Amino acid sequence: MAAMARLEHLGATRFKAGLDDAFALVAGRFRRREVRLRARACIEGLLSGLERKNGWSLAEYAGEHTPDGMQRLFNAAKWDVDGVRGNPLKPWRRFYAAMAS
Repeated sequence: MAAMARLEHLGATRFKAGLDDAFALVAGRFRRREVRLRARACIEGLLSGLERKNGWSLAEYAGEHTPDGMQRLFNAAKWDVDGVRGNPLKPWRRFYAAMAS
């Protein structure tokens, strides 16, 4: 929770730049551009200060009109789940460290 509190106080530009750097390490695991962009938007929403984090709220945060795309990401989109899961903490630890400094 302390890390989330620090993230909420960052400027949007710095936060997005750090998120872009961290996501770049796993972006290749998403074959299609649309899926890759939605996954990045989903992660940004999950790291945001949204009170509720579900398909609707993440879709709205990403500027989408319905939760259909986020639901497809979770249920049907083709991406390398094992590759993303294989080393999940390393890029995000770097991200949090960069944001804390």
